[in-house]
Amino acid sequence: MDGNVERAAGLLAAGANVHSTHDRGYTVFMSAVSSPERSIDMMQLIIGAGGNPHAVTELGWNAFHAAVDVNGYEANTEESVRSTLEFLHRLGVDTNHRNIHNVTPLMHARAFGTPTVVQILQELGAR
Repeated sequence: MDGNVERAAGLLAAGANVHSTHDRGYTVFMSAVSSPERSIDMMQLIIGAGGNPHAVTELGWNAFHAAVDVNGYEANTEESVRSTLEFLHRLGVDTNHRNIHNVTPLMHARAFGTPTVVQILQELGAR
């Protein structure tokens, strides 16, 4: 969560489980995507170690849901938000995935996120 790629690589080399989950299936990759210190390097490290960017939680959240900065708190710069969401899009993560409450990432962003996230999701074709 602190964004230190070298430390994360050391943990993985020491046997940390990249498939560990918490909070009803929230993955290590989702934690990296939602971190205030998120970076593409960290996401690539996790994927390279076998993390699944397409995983879905028990509540139906995917990585796009996780990437939404919530409660009006802009955790990252526009550049960070854009690079993260565009990276997920290039990976083929579903921008229109519906969770168990039938909520898409864009719907989640409109209700709880920031205008920056909403704008970028729309640019990526989210509905």
